[in-house]
Amino acid sequence: MKKLKLIGLFIGLLLFGRNGFAQSPMNYAEYYWDTDPGYGLGTSLGAINTTNLDLTTNVSTSGLLVGTHYLNIRVRDANGIWSQLLRKSIMVAPETYNPGTDPQDIRVFEYQWDAQTPVQATVSGIVNFEFIRTIPTTSLGEGSHILSIRMKDAYGFWTYTNKYNVSVYGTAPGDNISRIEYFIGTMSTEPGYGLATSVSFTPTSSPDVTANFEPSTTGLTNGQNLITFRVKDSQNRWSSLYQKIFNLDPSFTLTAGGTFNQANQAKSEFCLGGKIKVPITKTGVFPVGNQYVLELSNSSGTNFVPIVTTINGTQDSLIGTLPTALSVASGYRIRAVTTLPLIRKTSATILTIGNTATASATPASVCQGSNLQLNSTSFVTSNYSWAGPPAFTSAVQNPLITNMPTNGGGIYTVTASSQAAGCTATATTSVTVKPLPTVTPTSPITVCSNTPLTLGVNTTASGTYFWNGPSAFTSALQNPTVNSLATTSMTGTYTITVTLNACTANGTASVTVNPVVNAPTANGVTINQYTSTTLSAVCTGSTAKWYSSISGGTAIGTGSYVTPTLSANTTYYVACETGGTPNCVNSTRTAQTVTIIPATSFDTATTGNWNATSTWICSCIPNGTLPVRVMSTHIITVPTAYIGQAKGLRFMSTGKVTLVGTGKVNVIN
Repeated sequence: MKKLKLIGLFIGLLLFGRNGFAQSPMNYAEYYWDTDPGYGLGTSLGAINTTNLDLTTNVSTSGLLVGTHYLNIRVRDANGIWSQLLRKSIMVAPETYNPGTDPQDIRVFEYQWDAQTPVQATVSGIVNFEFIRTIPTTSLGEGSHILSIRMKDAYGFWTYTNKYNVSVYGTAPGDNISRIEYFIGTMSTEPGYGLATSVSFTPTSSPDVTANFEPSTTGLTNGQNLITFRVKDSQNRWSSLYQKIFNLDPSFTLTAGGTFNQANQAKSEFCLGGKIKVPITKTGVFPVGNQYVLELSNSSGTNFVPIVTTINGTQDSLIGTLPTALSVASGYRIRAVTTLPLIRKTSATILTIGNTATASATPASVCQGSNLQLNSTSFVTSNYSWAGPPAFTSAVQNPLITNMPTNGGGIYTVTASSQAAGCTATATTSVTVKPLPTVTPTSPITVCSNTPLTLGVNTTASGTYFWNGPSAFTSALQNPTVNSLATTSMTGTYTITVTLNACTANGTASVTVNPVVNAPTANGVTINQYTSTTLSAVCTGSTAKWYSSISGGTAIGTGSYVTPTLSANTTYYVACETGGTPNCVNSTRTAQTVTIIPATSFDTATTGNWNATSTWICSCIPNGTLPVRVMSTHIITVPTAYIGQAKGLRFMSTGKVTLVGTGKVNVIN
């Protein structure tokens, strides 16, 4: 524990004697803490012999707990008469306690009305033990009340309790205040009511207002000066005068220079929570209790409040910490303050404090493959850094992203860094990338004239469709039929546009409409019964195909068609076809009839020689002149060295011819 030093302690004693007042020399003095141990049992201050005690000594605080204690001192005269107690309230602090150096010593404010329960409030940022606190009177009745106030510092020590007599009115006394003015000087220099210096106040229409201003001392004489205040209400009634004497000492001066950052660079832009350095020039030997403080205004350059401040070792610069809760803005002012004596000087620099960032995307929802415009702003001139999906980065303030990928959606973050102060601020914007619909038109398409022409497209969501093509064709169907009877004028390229979620994708289909195939030119034929013939037809630019029916069925021949042996009139049908895919044909098949001339002789064969007419009932050798019908089994001998031909034989279901001999028979169908 530290020792308490009593310097220049003076105690005067009045001693009472039988014959009136008599004063005897003091020969003993003692002290004790808190509890009286009994007369003569305190701690001795040493032998003395004086009628006036004036001494300097150390008083031990050993054994005392941290907190408030009472030091009691008394003396005894030569007649053994003790003086009254001299009692002092002493606060015992920790070894580390250094009162007055912490700019935020006050931590708790407590007030009490009359005998009501005390009300406490936590406070912070209090410099020089000065602050304004509004104390409610809603719980009080009209009349006189006692207001008790005390404060506790960061070490838990309470101040003495200050008491004030307060009169409470049921309603506000008087009308709204309309003017507050002041003048400096004696009453002989009073300028007249309404002609003194006016000051602003808030609120502007109330009987209870607050005025915060600093009177100008320019032109005043050194030494003591008198300042006089008065107030006028809305009824033009003036208040009584409030006067205060202040001392103007020319030996003390203070100036505030420009503003610098911690790197000693002259700057007007600073960061929230950052350090600001203000050079000062001063004259005069300031008292030990003087403090140097920086006060910061609001963004309008008014309403200065203290900030945490230190002074450098050479006592020529104040370094302040800017609050983190300020509004980001320009227009702040800073001033240097000495508290003893009170001098305030404002730096000429207009400050910009903090930085902001905004981020936006135009548009916020984009289609795959389209462009995205990112936008950003900041409060001060800044450098910008963007980051976003999938691995996007940019140092451009407003970058343009072209051909957005499907995985480009997500959060984009921009960081704006003040070029002057280095303050950073971030902002984000969300971007949605919508995939394009998949469009796969059916292509190429080839159809024949006079057949349906239908367009088709495969797509992934259910969007809207728009087709356009040759001959001003349009359709809003997914798979429209251009025409049920296509023409060659419909040949060309058809474009399909699919829109899904405001995103569009295109595709094309190539269409060919083959020209009309003309009907074939064909003529009927006449042949003998039980013979065949070759049918032919003329097709221009196409191929003749033969059918056994007027429609349907499968082709029985192509080009020139050889009929089977015919026994009766038979009609065949021919069409001109292009072949390939598709196979285009003329509209109707052309009939071609084979007319049969009945045979003059027709009978069965008998057993005998091939070249004998008696072997053949027709009295002929089968050579195609007359047909021969074979009804049963016959043995026919071909003579040696005979060379003949067999043509016109018609075998029935049981008909059979067995050839024997060494000759030859050429069989011709």
